[in-house]
Amino acid sequence: MKRTGFTFEISERLSFTLAEAEFLRARAREHYDGTCQSAAEPAVHYGCPFPEGLIHAMVIVASGPDAAGHGWRWFSFRELDLLCKVLEPAMKYQPEHAREATRLYFELKSFLAEMKAEDARLKAAGFGRATA
Repeated sequence: MKRTGFTFEISERLSFTLAEAEFLRARAREHYDGTCQSAAEPAVHYGCPFPEGLIHAMVIVASGPDAAGHGWRWFSFRELDLLCKVLEPAMKYQPEHAREATRLYFELKSFLAEMKAEDARLKAAGFGRATA
């Protein structure tokens, strides 16, 4: 066996409230896309590369006995991007939820931009490139 490279995956630790997690879960359950819907439900296939149960887990973490209505978690770029996707229809087609959806959406987008910048910085420094 020969090592052919390595990579770093940027993740960001974010805190969230129970209200935000429940808002995301409600929007995910109403979403037209099955991937977004599955994020709101308990994971069926643990360890799979798909975001099953992501938002469901956020609700559990924030509602735990030690959480006091707040939780935190490490999120990958893909997971934050999925949360943005969950919020898009609420911003456009659900006026009663548009304000909160828009606020969360732009917060998440700013976190994604920070992750992209950090990824570019690491790549410029030579991290994450394949070696032969």
